[in-house]
Formats: sequence, structure tokens, C-alpha cells
Amino acid sequence: MWPEIAAGLLLLLLLQSMVLIGGWRSLRQLQHELHALLGSKVPAGADRQAARLERLDRRLTMVEQQSAQPQTGVSYELARKLAREGADIAQLTRRCGLSRDEAALLLQLHRRAS
Repeated sequence: MWPEIAAGLLLLLLLQSMVLIGGWRSLRQLQHELHALLGSKVPAGADRQAARLERLDRRLTMVEQQSAQPQTGVSYELARKLAREGADIAQLTRRCGLSRDEAALLLQLHRRAS
């Protein structure tokens, strides 16, 4: 019975050694790949990704700048439409963001045109 237990333990140690050696080899291979990637100046495809990120950053900046600009044409167009429909100064200032003087001028221009 003892020789069988000893043979089983020896077999178990042999299997564990094989697993450890396989893991060690995999670890060494990953280390070599990591050193190769870190040693190269630019990993494959990184320059393309950097260019895409730069383009996206430019587009985002443009969108932010456009949204920061006041949409005056829309306000005046709406104000003109409301003035033609008979709105008063208070309505134009409240709905279109015009000053009282701008609203008054717009109403005068509208009255002259009609």
C-alpha cells in the first residue's frame, strides 16, 4: 500500500511541475511581448487612432463654439413673425429675448411695412 501512495504522490508532483513549467513559459512569452510593445515607438495602429482622436477633438471644439454663439437669426425671425401676428413689446421681449428698444423698433418696422 505504501508504494502505491508514494507513486501517486510522485505522479501528483510531476503533474504540478508540468503545470508550473507551462505557466512559467507563458509568463516569459507575455513578458517578451510586453517588452517588444514598450520598446517600439508606436504600437501598431496607434498613429491611426491618434489621428482619429484629433479629428474628433476638432469636431467637438467646433460644435462647442457653434453652440456658444447666440442664435440671433432664429430670435429675430420669430420676433418678426410674432410682430406680424400682432404681438406687443412685452411678448417680443419675453419670447424672443429682445430688449424693449429692439422690440419697439421691430414693431415700428412691421407697421410701416403693412
